[in-house]
Amino acid sequence: MLVVRLAEERSIEIWATMEMLAELKETLHYNRLAPRLRELKLTVGDLIAAVASLVSLTELGEIERVVPEDADDDIFPNCARAVTAEYLISGNKHLLRLKEWAGIPIVAPREFLEREFPSELQVTEPN
Repeated sequence: MLVVRLAEERSIEIWATMEMLAELKETLHYNRLAPRLRELKLTVGDLIAAVASLVSLTELGEIERVVPEDADDDIFPNCARAVTAEYLISGNKHLLRLKEWAGIPIVAPREFLEREFPSELQVTEPN
């Protein structure tokens, strides 16, 4: 994924909390993801280690209630606000419905790339 490559190249900085990494780990254990992990010959531990190597960690104080449909998602916009992020990039439908919070646009990866790295996006797409 292009966003991951940009993070590897340090063209963008990705922030997370330990709680967010724990939620990712839980999600990666979903049965529906097991076939894909086997196909890629990766373990959940491999993926968590890779993600941890790409992110900068922050800690949050009190979590403000933000996402009406799912309180577990509140950590993501709160993290974005805590680090004064320029974007919150997500594929989560509950977060994307917000469109913006605390002045931070909430966008899908594709929209982020179209806004900030359109030339990179064109290079990766077939003609």
